[in-house]
Amino acid sequence: MSRAFHPPDTLSKEDIRTLADVRRDIWTNGFIGMGTGSVGCLAMHEWVRIVHTRFAKHQKDLMYSRNTSMLSFLFGASLGGFVMATTTGKNVVHNLHPIFNAGAKTAPVNNIVEQRKEQFEKPFTAMNKQKPQKEQQERGGIWYEDKFEK
Repeated sequence: MSRAFHPPDTLSKEDIRTLADVRRDIWTNGFIGMGTGSVGCLAMHEWVRIVHTRFAKHQKDLMYSRNTSMLSFLFGASLGGFVMATTTGKNVVHNLHPIFNAGAKTAPVNNIVEQRKEQFEKPFTAMNKQKPQKEQQERGGIWYEDKFEK
């Protein structure tokens, strides 16, 4: 059974309704695209057949039959459905952004970032503090930004 019929407990009724609306929009516009694309490609097939028979009298290599009209019909349906469903999904995805975080654990991101910074900064700060002291001892002078003085 689909997970759509058993949503997680973390989603509110508004979130479930929003999710259902987005799915419905994608499916509806996908079928509208299938109808539009199939009729459009079938009309284009007939137009190309008529133009070819009128103006290309010497070329009889191309045949327009039931098979080619079915091919254009199915190609138009698949292309139109794909384009409309994809376009609708990209246009409606902004409604899903609040739902993406509904079931997420509330781990503060800043703490993780700070922990990573501390892990990487500790060795570098320790090296940077020890480096001038080592150079001072080696050269026997006082360390300033780029100059050493004795």
